[in-house]
Amino acid sequence: MKKLVSAAICLIMSILFLTGCRRSVPEVRDRAYIQSAALYGKSNISLTLYPFEEEQKQETGIGATMADALENASTSFGKEVFLGHLELLCFDKADLTDKLSSLLYEQRISPSCKLLFLYDTDLPEDCDMTLLTDRLIMEEENGHIPETDLFHILSEKKSKDEAALIPAVTKEGLSMCILSSGNKPYILSVKAAQGLCWLRGKNYPERIAVNGEKGSEDYEIHSAKLKLSAEINENIPCITARIIIKGSGDEQAAKAVIESQCNAAARETIKLAKADVIGLFKCLARYCPEYYSKQETETVKWDAAIQCTVEFE
Repeated sequence: MKKLVSAAICLIMSILFLTGCRRSVPEVRDRAYIQSAALYGKSNISLTLYPFEEEQKQETGIGATMADALENASTSFGKEVFLGHLELLCFDKADLTDKLSSLLYEQRISPSCKLLFLYDTDLPEDCDMTLLTDRLIMEEENGHIPETDLFHILSEKKSKDEAALIPAVTKEGLSMCILSSGNKPYILSVKAAQGLCWLRGKNYPERIAVNGEKGSEDYEIHSAKLKLSAEINENIPCITARIIIKGSGDEQAAKAVIESQCNAAARETIKLAKADVIGLFKCLARYCPEYYSKQETETVKWDAAIQCTVEFE
């Protein structure tokens, strides 16, 4: 009797397992898995989707809302689109960042998805989105631009000044851009973008080109860490960014290059763009809590004195 019961259970489990497999196959085939997307905002929203499958071409949906554009793009594919594995999202209007939260939560886009702002330029029709994504990631890994992703960009947009640092494509090439509410996009210089890699403390280059005593050479960086501190001097917040490096090569030449990059980053973000993408609020709140609670930090922080120093171990 026990053998009959066991056989019956095995038979039922086998049927359920096979039924599940059969149901999952059409679900995969009936979906278009999207690798990257381009979002354009004019009178209507235009959404171009680039699938992983090479044999499928990109499709575009246009609508009054993000949901309408996505639905129309899905109709063009003839199947449901899936954005859960999206690697890159490009967009051309600063105010479209306000619509990205809905894509993150409603469409379950990966928080690690890369964003790219199209500044005064459009993607060519035959754009290789895989190559573009790889180029962006490579620039981050080489410490040429700060490391960013969808989740951290949206988090920055929730800060007091609602400013976010985003990679941007311009007519001159790849750079970084500051998008803040009520202001025009601010494109950073190459030097400032490199400086933010140090000041944000997330990624730094493995080597930098310097002009040392022996002429042009590379300084190799084995490790680096950032320490921010703040104090009040004559009622002015003074913030010090200490970058501590282990490396090999001409230290004085490397020090000059890195400090120049950091000073450019501080000047362009704080003084010119009036955007805190370094973390001044957090630094002042931590080291000068009494001053932070009493002062109008929204205006005072733009007058902060920022000193960038490089030390070697």
